[in-house]
Amino acid sequence: MKDRAHQKLVKKRFSEIANEKISDKLTNVDVCPGGGKSRNVQLAIDELDKERLAAGLIWLVPRASLGHQARRDFNKNSGPFHLENIITPLKDSWGYVSTYQKFISKKSAMYCHQIASKMSNRPGMILIVLDELHHCSSDKRQAWTNGVEQLKQALVKKNISFHIMSMTGTLFRGDGQPILHIDYKNGKAVSHIRYSLISGRAEGAVLPPELIYMDGPVVIRQPSGKEKAYSSMINVPHTHSMKVRKAFLSGQISPKIIDFKIEDSRQFTALYLLNYGIKHFLKKRKTWNYPLQTIIVASSAATAMGYTSWLRRNFPDLRIGLSLSNDEASKWAHKGFKSVKFPEMVLVDFNGKEHDVNETIIINQSCESKSTFLDDFQLYLNGMPSSNYKDIEEKMKKKFSVKENEDYKILSRGEKVISAFQSEPINGENVIDILVTVGKAYEGLDAPRCKHLICLTRQRSVPWLAQCFARAWRRDYELEKKGIINQRCWIFAPRDKEMVDAVDRIVWDQDLISTNDNSTNQTIFSEDEVDDSELTPKDVLTQDQQNNYDEFKKRYEEARKAEIELLKKINEHEKISQSEKIEDENDKPSGDESDEGEIRPKAKAFSVIDRVIHAYVDDQSKKLLIIKDLSITPEKIIEKL
Repeated sequence: MKDRAHQKLVKKRFSEIANEKISDKLTNVDVCPGGGKSRNVQLAIDELDKERLAAGLIWLVPRASLGHQARRDFNKNSGPFHLENIITPLKDSWGYVSTYQKFISKKSAMYCHQIASKMSNRPGMILIVLDELHHCSSDKRQAWTNGVEQLKQALVKKNISFHIMSMTGTLFRGDGQPILHIDYKNGKAVSHIRYSLISGRAEGAVLPPELIYMDGPVVIRQPSGKEKAYSSMINVPHTHSMKVRKAFLSGQISPKIIDFKIEDSRQFTALYLLNYGIKHFLKKRKTWNYPLQTIIVASSAATAMGYTSWLRRNFPDLRIGLSLSNDEASKWAHKGFKSVKFPEMVLVDFNGKEHDVNETIIINQSCESKSTFLDDFQLYLNGMPSSNYKDIEEKMKKKFSVKENEDYKILSRGEKVISAFQSEPINGENVIDILVTVGKAYEGLDAPRCKHLICLTRQRSVPWLAQCFARAWRRDYELEKKGIINQRCWIFAPRDKEMVDAVDRIVWDQDLISTNDNSTNQTIFSEDEVDDSELTPKDVLTQDQQNNYDEFKKRYEEARKAEIELLKKINEHEKISQSEKIEDENDKPSGDESDEGEIRPKAKAFSVIDRVIHAYVDDQSKKLLIIKDLSITPEKIIEKL
């Protein structure tokens, strides 16, 4: 594998640092997601080592899975340098890998002191790598930034020379705050080395994506009963964007017209996109005769578990891995599963055994912490040991070195699933074919066989989505050896305005700063769509869709009445007279003459799919070229599912 342009620049810069031609103590590397920035750590160490200045390495990452990945890949290189985890007691090692969180824990001062003591009196300099630096703001009161400063101060006290290399694929923050160690010129971040997404595509480091959008009519129903209809999700104004996302992810298809084992049939919209993506994945895997993989990014831990069960039931030959974090489980770990809206009320484990969600409350109630809950539940859901996973997992572990097996044993169950997803195929089969997660796989995960990403998240932050999409557009050099030179990747997503706007700025490498400005100039599709803000449901819905909408209205009114009664009881109990505190003023339509003191739920969106749009990124024209625009009827949705 040849060095990319940014890797050559890193080698040149650290050669000059080693030869004292550069006295700067900072190197900022801005490499597009998927461009191969992690290899720069090894290249920098190699250049320092040529002058016998590689005294050690401290590599900080935002998540444990990335730490495991960094340590595993670095330690594969032949040479005297080796990385260890930061644990208590701290082992003697040339270098260490850790999460930022370690340095904001109660033991942070001890870790800093022990690292400085282990690395003192070494000739040369310590390389501190701050991976995904955008997580650290320039405000030293911010937790992770404060942890980095503590580490630096500990090294300074021991008179240890160090150089900081910061790396990121998104040199900006969603909150607009400046980033630690970054200079700005005219409001834009300045980096020593920059490798844009367009440069990455030009060199073949990253693949041009094909976007596959699901779209259809939307009806916004106000609490007063007033309705506004839109023929496409992309036409819905920003004020209702979150409602549209929720409606898409929960869908609306009447259970009367389907014969399927899904209790919450409103999930069918998202499930259609999920099914469409998996069928596309299976077809491409067969065509290429190669063990491709897929990542599914869900909107919550509950939907992730529901999608996992749906996939295990409908695609039993695929190995589906679920990986969740403690943070994702913490919101509902002790509330009881009855309060969580699952896509399915029956969960399917690795063995194919079905479990009613209500039964899992036994596990939920037995847990004393969110961490215990998550481990217990993932053990339960993953069904260890498992029929279609246990054998291949054992084969995977036999290929590990002694050290790799030791590292694998101490991983959490969720981290083990990610590690298995990243492992090499065994006899042409993946250990994990499909990874379902919420936020753990959106940043830094190296999985070159993944060429399909199904985006069912509510996130529309441009930096977040740029990192997420990059999981699919990495070039696979093993696939290239099989003769597949012109590789592609496929990203499946709902076609709402914020998603299309994010895609537009990501693929053309514009300033990737999140914005809610609807006036943003963007190149979408050349479609002659009228302004349908005054349309009614009858103008955009078919008769079948209208029937489903009528049922939706009935359920909505029932929920509305129940919510009003509940809120009234709460108000009476707490003696709260100002009911406007719980009203959503943004959802109140102009001219609505309803009682100001009336307790009302928020407006709701009704969304259905009626088209699938395939659009390919064309770098020459700098446009998304439509490949296919397929009409989808309710009958076709049911037939495909």
